Amino acid sequence: MAKTFTAPAVNSQTFNFGYPAAGQYHGYDLIFCSDQIFNDSLNRNLTFGVDCDMTGGSSGGPWLGGFNATTGAGTVDSVNSYGYSGQKKEYGPKFNGNTSDTFNAALTAGGNTLVGTAP
Repeated sequence: MAKTFTAPAVNSQTFNFGYPAAGQYHGYDLIFCSDQIFNDSLNRNLTFGVDCDMTGGSSGGPWLGGFNATTGAGTVDSVNSYGYSGQKKEYGPKFNGNTSDTFNAALTAGGNTLVGTAP
């Protein structure tokens, strides 16, 4: 079943999940925060950001838009990827056609598969 990935709208609400390791978190509890998505102006608006104080270790955790706490359902908007020193914000990629191609290749790949090219 092929999937298509598109970026959510700026200012849409998202819930970020992860297992942050530093500070008060210790890396063994699933934590979430929620706020509105914005463009990362420090990265030429090529990626998204959200106000959130999770620390390193939360990388790879999903950002879920339209999250329903009762059912656990939501749409993956992005993933925790990086932060800037001194900020309480998280940043993640904007999904695009390459995201879709990579995901769809993984559905059928039997081993390592190179998909797409770097920009």
